[in-house]
Amino acid sequence: MNKTVIFITFAVLAGLSLIGSVFLLVTRPEATATFTSFVVTLLGIVTVAAAQFYGFGKQSEQLQQIKTQTNGNLTAKEEENQRLTNIIIAAGLSPTLSTSEIAVVSAASPRAPGDHASSAPIQ
Repeated sequence: MNKTVIFITFAVLAGLSLIGSVFLLVTRPEATATFTSFVVTLLGIVTVAAAQFYGFGKQSEQLQQIKTQTNGNLTAKEEENQRLTNIIIAAGLSPTLSTSEIAVVSAASPRAPGDHASSAPIQ
């Protein structure tokens, strides 16, 4: 949402509220306090909503920029992950092991590749 539109909307609401307060002060002075609290609440809600919409717009711009920079995909990252997975498999380890299980396997006596049944996580 554009900052100018937000400002104009807020200014129009504040102006109408001021006119309404003056009108009420002339016609029904006892209702002015209630109307004033209503106006303050309304302007507070409008301010929070405007800030929220502005934040959503900024976040959308950032996501669009990321999408543009990655050309809509993350191919290079996926290729690097596949390369590292192939290195782990070539070392005789399962790519689904946790870090603690890998430490136990590498510190233990030599076993057949893929034999991780007796290894326990480090505690």
